[in-house]
Amino acid sequence: MLGTSQTRTGDGGTGHSAVQHSPAAKSAAAATAAAMEGAAACVEAAAPAKAAAGASQTAAKKAAAFAGRHPAGVIIAIAALLLFIMVSVGLSSCGAMFSGSMNSVLGTSYTSEDSDLVATENNYAAKENELQQQIDNIESTHSGYDEYRYQLDEIGHDPYQLISHLTAVYEQFTRR
Repeated sequence: MLGTSQTRTGDGGTGHSAVQHSPAAKSAAAATAAAMEGAAACVEAAAPAKAAAGASQTAAKKAAAFAGRHPAGVIIAIAALLLFIMVSVGLSSCGAMFSGSMNSVLGTSYTSEDSDLVATENNYAAKENELQQQIDNIESTHSGYDEYRYQLDEIGHDPYQLISHLTAVYEQFTRR
């Protein structure tokens, strides 16, 4: 035995021996006792875990028995669950779609009032007419030249481009 020493005492040879334990042997014995107490605590703690495992096995058996008795009900429940998941996934993507379409509606809308848009278009058309009249009368307003050379394109504009440009530059504008 480790840490023990056996010596005979002077009892006259009766055959009884006394064992003296060293301090190392005493601490080893204490550690062994503590380990045994810890093992007993683990066994006590494992008892509720075993009970829970047994309860889950019982519940699994009951669920399997129910599924065996009602296979159509289980299939309907699974189908309903899958349908719910598919609808949920489909609707979750619609939020992004609607917010994206709302941004495109706001991005392609004119923020000014309709009356301001029409008035701006009419003012721009009036300026074009003034320019055309000035070109038509250039020979009479600037007489005395030998020759007049014209390199002109048609005077006009796209009203949608005009209003889009003004909306992009000024966001909301009014007629002055």
